[in-house]
Formats: sequence, structure tokens, C-alpha cells
Amino acid sequence: DGESQSYLDEYESNLYHLVNDIRYQFDSPEMAVVIANSGHGGFEASSDPWVQDMQNIVSVAQEAVGCNDTLYGGTVGFVETKQYYLDETLSPDNAIHHFHNNALTFLNIGKDLGKEMVMAINDMAFCYVDCENQIAPGVVSIGNRVWNDYDQDGFNDPDEPGIPGVSVVLWGDSDGDEIPDWQGFGGVQVTDENGYYNFSGLVPGNYVVFVWSVDNWGPGEPLEGFMSTNGFVADADNDVDNDNNGSGNPFTDIMSGIVTLSSDDEPLNDGDPFNCYFNYDGSGNNTIDFGFYDPNQPPVGIEESQVAENDIEISPNPARDEIRIRGIVGSYQIDISDAAGRLSQRVNAMGNSKVIDVSTLPVGLYFVHVISLNGETLKVKKLVIE
Repeated sequence: DGESQSYLDEYESNLYHLVNDIRYQFDSPEMAVVIANSGHGGFEASSDPWVQDMQNIVSVAQEAVGCNDTLYGGTVGFVETKQYYLDETLSPDNAIHHFHNNALTFLNIGKDLGKEMVMAINDMAFCYVDCENQIAPGVVSIGNRVWNDYDQDGFNDPDEPGIPGVSVVLWGDSDGDEIPDWQGFGGVQVTDENGYYNFSGLVPGNYVVFVWSVDNWGPGEPLEGFMSTNGFVADADNDVDNDNNGSGNPFTDIMSGIVTLSSDDEPLNDGDPFNCYFNYDGSGNNTIDFGFYDPNQPPVGIEESQVAENDIEISPNPARDEIRIRGIVGSYQIDISDAAGRLSQRVNAMGNSKVIDVSTLPVGLYFVHVISLNGETLKVKKLVIE
């Protein structure tokens, strides 16, 4: 705090380190954190040198870290406490620099901390977002990606790009029989430059998404000559991202299975756009993907080098609670990254067998990287968390 000028000068840097250290110690790279500022004295300028330091240096640093939306992406929140400061005359006693021990002040700050923590847990603790036009609760959405499945394995690997300009259609259940039909036509979306699409403003219910034959397979159209990755077709309602959910005959409508959307039970951290309705992420399902490949091009896979005489084994795969890695000799590091390349977990290991707890990982596709002590990536394996 205000013990010395050198401490004040380092406060902001140290606060960044504190957030990183806590996340590292708990092995949770995106742990939700909320920072409240030192609001003693309120918004009025103070003649007290200590309060001045709090107002002009410490409080500013706390807001800078807590509101770094670009760095933390909504997982670190900030609470302004100055509005809850009450003068000594309205408080039990003169507590000098601790909000005069005013219970009402602490109660209000605690309530705001709790609300902001809910936002941070849902990756929505942003400081600089206009919330006037928020989406109302009960509205659901569906979407994700059409991609070029180079290795034809039905998983969207990090090096496999999306396909832009693909027309995607949505059907809903028009007659209440729980089977989507053409009368429930929900419109057409065209994939963006990275292959993503999204249908929003929907009511809860059953839906089918499909890449239809119109404007897709003709001469000069985005899927000309491409075929669907029918060799691996995952359940569209499994809430797993980056797996192929489309099937059908070549050059015809490629349809997903039925997806049931609810307003509070959809997968989290799957790329839903931000909205101030805190449960919005839980009402959107961005895991419905379609893989296509050019049959005239040979399959291209992730290059895997040899670790030892025997290949490594990951079991079970798919996994839910823990995995065991076998077949590696010596000391090594294991990094588990998500399909976007973001580090989700890191452990050090020794010997030819290692058990890793993966129970905290959201469902989806991951990559297990085996790394030598000198930093060389020895092996990359796919892992599905369900």
C-alpha cells in the first residue's frame, strides 16, 4: 500500500503478477478473479497524504489491472468502491483508513464483488461494454464453423482453416413434434472469412443445421469439388466443439443431427459473442461444425515425431476425469492446449507413465504436447474431453 514510494511505483506490476501467480498455483490459467479498488475517501479529493496515494496511484492501478479486457478477456473483473464510502459522522467510529468500519459500506462492496464474480466465471467481466441493448434471457443461438479437413479425420485441427462463403441453413420444429422440418425454416447464414456462422434470436427447442446444395457446389462456388468428412460423424448434440457433425451424400445437403437448445444448459466457453445477460453463454451452442475436404488432394496430418522406440498411448480417449500417458522414457513436460492453441494445462513428468487430472477441462477437442527438457516438441496427440 502506501508504505513507501517504491512500493507505490511497483503496485500495478505486482498486482498483475499476483493474478498470474494465483492462477499458476491453482493450475487454473483462466481462474476468475475480481479486483476492488481502495475507495476510502470516496470521490472527494482528500488532504490526507495516505488517502491521496490510494486515490491517485493504488486505485488507478487496481482499475487498470481489473479492467484490462484485452489481456484477460472477461475473466478478471473490477469493482468500484468509492461510491460506498460513508463519512465518519455516518459510521460507528473513526477507523482512519478502513471505511470507518461501516457495515453498510462493506455489505454493498461484498454484493458488488459477488455480482462481478458471476460475470468473471462466465468470461463476461468487461469494463468497457455498452449494455443498453442486452439480449433478454430465454433467447438461444446456434452456430460454429465449416472447415477444410486436410487430414480427413473429422476434427478441426489448429492448422486447418475455415471455408468462407458457405451457405448454411437452419430448420426448427414448427409443429411441436420435436422433429425439425422445412416449415420451421430459420434462414440462411453465409460463413465469414474464417468459416464461422451463427443463428441468433431463437426460442428454445429442437433444431437441425445443414450445408445445403444451393450456392455451394456449383462452378466457382466455395465447396466446388469438396466432399463431406463422412468417415467420422459425431453426435451434433454432444456439446463438443471442433468435431464433424455433418453427414449426407456427396454434393447434396449435408445435415447435422437434431440439436436441443435450452436457455441455460448449453456449453460454456465455446465462443459465444459477449452480451450483458450473464447467462448468455449458457444459452448459445457454438459447437455445430462441418468438415469438408478436396478428394484430389492427399490427406495432410499433424507431423508426429518419434519419442522413443514405442509410441505413446493416451487412455482413456475420449476422457472425462483423468488420463494416463504411457510409453515415454525420462523427464519431460506435458502441455495440453485447446483447439485454438491456448494452453489449458501444464505438468512435468518423469518415467514411462503419468496420470493427469483433466476433470476441470470443458468438453471439446484438445492436443497433448510432449516436450523435452530442452523445449523440443517430441509428440502431439489428440485428446477429446466429453
